Amino acid sequence: MNKILLHEISRNKKLMGLNEDNQPSNVSVSKDGTVNFWDLESKKVYRYKLIASTKVTKDMPIEVKSINLEDGTIEYIDPETEEIKVEKINEEAKNNIVQNYKNGSDIENLHTFKHKGFTVTIKLKFVEAAPLNIK
Repeated sequence: MNKILLHEISRNKKLMGLNEDNQPSNVSVSKDGTVNFWDLESKKVYRYKLIASTKVTKDMPIEVKSINLEDGTIEYIDPETEEIKVEKINEEAKNNIVQNYKNGSDIENLHTFKHKGFTVTIKLKFVEAAPLNIK
């Protein structure tokens, strides 16, 4: 009954042009550090890898612990120090995630910091879009 009610509310919001919620239904991180954006409406999951890059070095994968779009934070393991870091995602990047996670393109500039004189940029690199297997 609850699912039917939520579906009807969502359908009515769309009909009235009030549905501005294009946020993913859920965001999770799998054991291998892949960030999963679940879109239950289209029944797809969009997978991304968190990457650190500089202008001089190759992209380096970073292990993600969690990502929270509500408060705009990302928790990851720093590859240099092996410490868990929690960083605030800048507002522009947060909006970019919400609006473009379905596009299949990389999401740039989540967070920037200095390391050994280099500017390191953290981004989400698109891996794949796959259908949900709901059992």
